[in-house]
Amino acid sequence: MKIISELQDLFSKIPNSSYDKLVSAIMQIKNENRRIFLYGVGREGIVLRAFGMRLYHLGINTSIVGCVTTPPIREKDLIIVSEGPGPGFFCTVDSIMKRALKNKSKVVLLTARSFKMRDVIVITIPAKVMHSNEFYTQSVLPMGSQYEITLWIFFDTVINMLIDEFGLSISEIEEHHTNLE
Repeated sequence: MKIISELQDLFSKIPNSSYDKLVSAIMQIKNENRRIFLYGVGREGIVLRAFGMRLYHLGINTSIVGCVTTPPIREKDLIIVSEGPGPGFFCTVDSIMKRALKNKSKVVLLTARSFKMRDVIVITIPAKVMHSNEFYTQSVLPMGSQYEITLWIFFDTVINMLIDEFGLSISEIEEHHTNLE
């Protein structure tokens, strides 16, 4: 029960505007028939891949950076990256964000630290990461699990909001699920 209590407290600190920022960015991409790219390292990367799968189920053109079928990012596409410990910690995340900006793409960064970068939409997830940060709190969860679990639930909440916004039914979503399993 400690984990549930800990997560409830954490979610009470995430403003509704954080969800709205991401929903708005994704809706614009869908409406303009552009592409979404996702990138994260480690367990954050796994969470982003799961989010990408759900975006695909919603009929959104989605690619995971690093897959052999990832197309080039172009002007007005969107890349969503996560760097829990904070910008500058993972040089690949910084490099990918800069490359996307150079190509005039939109960038959304999810992080557990305060961060400002021109032309980057920052969504702060005030959770504990593996390395201490300004939101550090004691956690019963090991290492960066609090951030990763919060990220997963945050993304699933965004998916539910998008389902409502697009007026999709579960059967419409399931049409995009693989049939090769």
